[in-house]
Amino acid sequence: MSSNLDIGGLLAALLNSDVESFRAPDVNRGLESVSVSTALNRSRVREQNNSNSTPRNPTKKAIVLQSVAGSPTNVSPEEKTNWLGAANSILSKFGATPTQKELFSATAFSNFPEYYVWVLPDNAEDVGNVPTFNETAYVVNPERFTKCTLNNASILDDLLAGACVRIDYENRKLRTGAYVVNIINNSVDFSNAVIQELGGMPCAGANASDVSAEHAGGDVIGTEADNFNSEEVIYINNDAIYPYTEGMTSAELIVYYHGIEPNKNIKQRQNTILAPLTQQMSGTNSNKIFLIPAGHDKSYLSLLDTTSKLKSEKGVDTDAAQPKLGFWSGGAVGGKTALEEESFAQVEIADPSPQNNTIPSGSIRSSNINMIYNKANWSAESWYPAGIESYISALDGSRATITEVTDSRYDIMTGSIERLLK
Repeated sequence: MSSNLDIGGLLAALLNSDVESFRAPDVNRGLESVSVSTALNRSRVREQNNSNSTPRNPTKKAIVLQSVAGSPTNVSPEEKTNWLGAANSILSKFGATPTQKELFSATAFSNFPEYYVWVLPDNAEDVGNVPTFNETAYVVNPERFTKCTLNNASILDDLLAGACVRIDYENRKLRTGAYVVNIINNSVDFSNAVIQELGGMPCAGANASDVSAEHAGGDVIGTEADNFNSEEVIYINNDAIYPYTEGMTSAELIVYYHGIEPNKNIKQRQNTILAPLTQQMSGTNSNKIFLIPAGHDKSYLSLLDTTSKLKSEKGVDTDAAQPKLGFWSGGAVGGKTALEEESFAQVEIADPSPQNNTIPSGSIRSSNINMIYNKANWSAESWYPAGIESYISALDGSRATITEVTDSRYDIMTGSIERLLK
């Protein structure tokens, strides 16, 4: 956190205006002649009206820092969840069917994601606290900034770190209950420009929640995966689905969460999974279809809309068989939401990132769980040894098979895909 009094460039242009807006005239000026007494009376009315200060627009421009969900902090390290996720969890405990939960999720009225935002100052002379990135894409102490709710169901896009939004308050006097009114700019180029001005390293195309915590860099994945392309890949809600062919009517669903790879956008991270997947499925007649969510931390419940559209728009039914689940590295964030919401026929956990927000709770419903990990792949992370022990302990009651290996992170991931295809 800093108090930088010399904000320039793009941020200077975005500062909230300190100029009051003038009230537009209610009617056009009349041209009729009036008596002196009438003119004096009208003058007194105008004087009285002018004595009442015109209220300023209470809305403020703000810069998105990161998502609250799945973003551990020093003060509150537990995973934050939205109301919809909590409600669905309760429904599961009461025996709600997948169809019932899908209908509940489809309402969208209660699915309110939260973001930490930096409310821009009104002028360059009174800037106050400025978020610090410390030459990375990660914000220092984001919990000290305003927590803002995206409660407008018409806004479907995830907010990028560095995006500019306009916010308002449920209680304008106390400035509590902040919520997003509209999005000013949520483009990748704009967001990266803002992050760079704040001293951070841009993450091209990254989801806002991608800046939640640092993860191991791992093995370098070649650019051939970044540039991967296939006619059998389709995208619904930005989720990648493979292999899809015209005329498909049914398929066994396998959900696989990608990891966090620095300086790669969401699609490139999906391609890291798709590239070896297509090689392993080449020449097979498997009736399996993979869904790679758009984001390592995307809620499993949000994928229900994707599978619903896959059925309604493409005619592919995935409900006949129990789904399978896989997740790699930082994908353990989204994998956690899946483990706690669904019972899977098979689960493959590939070298998971054992952050606090990835450790499964005691409500794991799947029993056929296989976890492969290598401590050496995370040797640079001081928090890993204690984290992986906590992760393993969390799986003790699920009859999971846990194996420590010497393989690379990439090989562990490809091995998990191979087992899911059997």
